[in-house]
Amino acid sequence: MYKVVVAGGGCASMSVVGQLLRSGKVSPREVAVIDPSQYNYYQPGYTMIAGGLFGDSKEVLSKHVSNFKREMRPLFHHEINFFNKPVTSFLPEENAVKVGDQKVTYEHLVVATGINANFKTVEGLEDAIYDKDHPVGSIYHFDSSLKTNDLIKNFKGGRAIFCQPPLPFKCGGAPQKIMYLAEDAWRKSGVRDKTQIDFFVGGEHIFVAPKYRKVLEQICEQKGCKIHVKHLITKVDKQNRKVTFKTPEGQEVVEDYDFLHVCPPHTPQEEMKGAPICNEAGFVEVDPGSMRHVKYHNVWSLGDASNIPTVKTAAAALEQAPVMVHHMLKAFDNQSSKALYHGYSACPLFVGDDKLMLAEFKYKGENDESFYSGQDKPNKFFYHVFKNYFHHIYYNAIPKGIWFGPRTFFKPRFN
Repeated sequence: MYKVVVAGGGCASMSVVGQLLRSGKVSPREVAVIDPSQYNYYQPGYTMIAGGLFGDSKEVLSKHVSNFKREMRPLFHHEINFFNKPVTSFLPEENAVKVGDQKVTYEHLVVATGINANFKTVEGLEDAIYDKDHPVGSIYHFDSSLKTNDLIKNFKGGRAIFCQPPLPFKCGGAPQKIMYLAEDAWRKSGVRDKTQIDFFVGGEHIFVAPKYRKVLEQICEQKGCKIHVKHLITKVDKQNRKVTFKTPEGQEVVEDYDFLHVCPPHTPQEEMKGAPICNEAGFVEVDPGSMRHVKYHNVWSLGDASNIPTVKTAAAALEQAPVMVHHMLKAFDNQSSKALYHGYSACPLFVGDDKLMLAEFKYKGENDESFYSGQDKPNKFFYHVFKNYFHHIYYNAIPKGIWFGPRTFFKPRFN
């Protein structure tokens, strides 16, 4: 039996494992990490890849790939037991998970399996995405980000459509920040005057936090990007280059495209569906303040896999991690704590012209800025920080348990 089993090997898992080991109350050999992937991807970098911030796709692969893709196993302590397979079932009544035919038992389970950008939910999308010659891209996969880079670079003008589904999906600002970077690239290449840009949004608004939404709507207007709300993408007709949207009234809207970027609807990982630790939607049911399971008190979940009602970002997971670890360490000694996660999330929004707006907010889109109240004004400082430095933090500080979200290297103190 392991003291802690962690399902998932992404950002949230690295943060939790690093902080648990640093506490001194858990040794590496008492921890097991389970993840089927060979590589860990710095997913916030997909937008930068597609937007050309590190050159064309060939330059990314030849010079910068380590910024975005690294082998997963070395990111965890070498004495940790690493199962490079998927969890096949959760057995909370037995304090166990199944990995293939093997049963792995635990004292505490952390579920951080993430969420899936599900291209299969849109008819015809997979075929269009994986056709290297067809002008449909997405920043929600490493390879398709490279393809999107090529599509933006080689675009000669026409109708460019960008899509955003209703929440939940990874990073509430990602579907529009690639639009701003594409517009910037087309302006610089001289094809902007020959291009119509439309932004089709599945929900009622283009962004969850009102303060930043207002500015983003102004940016869309300034850049000539027309917004269409309450339009959910349902079909991509590759042969005829048409995309279909559905309105809340059930009306189908069919649009022509010469370039199409899709953020697909997101769904829980396949192994979560029907799991006893999950709700009907497939998200782990936890208390949103402590990340502790509402029924199985030795089960914990954070990040995209949980039902915590905030925007799903790496920033949210990194804020949740120290709170959850604190509660776990108290639970080891049968103690309790009043420490709470208050819904913090953040979206670094590239808006073109080498500028970025750092949107920080909590539950219901309320402002929660770390630096100053004028963060709704895009600036070059944040642009350079997130472009040039954060991947170093991701791969070096987070796995060591020394990065604490908006508090940076300063560990939060809880009662």
